[in-house]
Amino acid sequence: MTALRTAAVCVIVLLSMRPGSDGAGQAGLLKTVWQPVCGLSEELDVVGGNSLRIIDDILSAATNQTNTAIRLRIYALKNIEEKPVKEISALASYYAARGHAAIMDMQATELAKHIAAVRSATYLKGRIDEGINMLEQVKGGQNGCLVATAADDTTEVRTGTRIGGVECKLKLSELSKTTWSKANIDETGYPNLKEGGTTSGTAVQPTDSNNVCRLLHHSSAHGLGNSANLDTAVKSLAGYITTGATAAPTLAARASLTTTKTSATGAWVDAYERAGKYRPKLNTEYSSDTSPLDKRPDLVKAVRSTETKLEGEGEEPAAKLVTAYFGGTEPNKLDAFLKLVEQDKIPKGIAGLQKDTFIGQITNTEQLNQILSYYVYHASLNYNALQKKLDEATKKKDTKAAEDTCNKIKDETACSNKPFCTYNTTETDENKKCKFDETKAKSKVNGVPVTQTQDGGAITVNCGQHADKTKCEEKTREKQPLFVYGEKAKRVNLIKIKKCAEMVVSSIKNLL
Repeated sequence: MTALRTAAVCVIVLLSMRPGSDGAGQAGLLKTVWQPVCGLSEELDVVGGNSLRIIDDILSAATNQTNTAIRLRIYALKNIEEKPVKEISALASYYAARGHAAIMDMQATELAKHIAAVRSATYLKGRIDEGINMLEQVKGGQNGCLVATAADDTTEVRTGTRIGGVECKLKLSELSKTTWSKANIDETGYPNLKEGGTTSGTAVQPTDSNNVCRLLHHSSAHGLGNSANLDTAVKSLAGYITTGATAAPTLAARASLTTTKTSATGAWVDAYERAGKYRPKLNTEYSSDTSPLDKRPDLVKAVRSTETKLEGEGEEPAAKLVTAYFGGTEPNKLDAFLKLVEQDKIPKGIAGLQKDTFIGQITNTEQLNQILSYYVYHASLNYNALQKKLDEATKKKDTKAAEDTCNKIKDETACSNKPFCTYNTTETDENKKCKFDETKAKSKVNGVPVTQTQDGGAITVNCGQHADKTKCEEKTREKQPLFVYGEKAKRVNLIKIKKCAEMVVSSIKNLL
């Protein structure tokens, strides 16, 4: 009987030593607490892949805009005498500016913001992953830190990447382009995190405390303390959880995780400010624009760049200017020009093309630049040839006009006063004494080369009164018809040569 009584007393003592209501705070965390943390960990894992996707999309948009600009320039040089070259040149500048803007934005701000978002998100993930990982490992016997429900403190176990059916890999995935849903961290903060905690422990811990989690308590009786309680509470999961002494652990208020940047919660605030609140620029800002053409500053600027504007001259209203170029301000007015370019063919043999190819089918930037270089070079050759013909024709015309003028002069003084005539006293023929003198014509008046102008058939020298060569030549062009002498057919041909040369020069300047 004595032995039975002794055994019964031992059982009672042992039962009284089991964790129960007197060990408040020593039970594990409810699933309602740790599940949102796992969800946040998974979401923070995709921040890097999301930034990779956005950056790649923007760079692709920049490349597409740049390629479009190159195609437009190729077309303009290839078809330099076609009517829409001016419009095509303006569009080339516009699309080049859009591609450049994407690169500049990325270099100036966007890349740094993406890196900051990825760094802060990854750092927070590492902090909370380490905390969850430690809690997960406490299991076996009467120990368990990650438990199921309020009434059941059964320890949840891992199967693959899941803990108790909840996705919780607790590691970084391989970097790949992904989309971030922003369900657990967004502009408002951390909407799904549980917050608070009560003295009874019912907010974060189960009522059944058969399984103990001493990591959540800093007392000597039920937690991390040895012979006495720890001096201060212990914080884990980057300051989200604070251990209790005689009560349950407490959870940080969600508001403090977005506004109060202490040494304990700084990782949460950083991740919120740099990742949660961040709204990056997207490729659509550079790849598509549905606004009216006159409301696009880059396009209006590109159009104005093809016009010559002197100081003091006013600017045409944007709507009027754009309409004059593209036939209206509607966004689709550009489609016809782009289609015209895309359907133009580049002959085989250029830039390694094995067959005639539509410009729109060529997407390799390097190859497009090679094609552009080809047409720039040949446009330069054509310009030089045209300029040479123009110079030769002008020289012949000027010489013939000067000869005619000199031959008409009979008086020696009048002849000598002409800057391009010389009086030959030894000549017996009165009609040939005053002759054109090319050497004299090339001499300078007041340090400025002589430029001859014609007014009603009489050759006069106007350049001598101008100290500035450019102003002299501009004045001469104002008064002198392009070609006066020679047969009409030659005159028309020379006009065409001059206009073509000027068009080449203007187009090359606008495109390069």
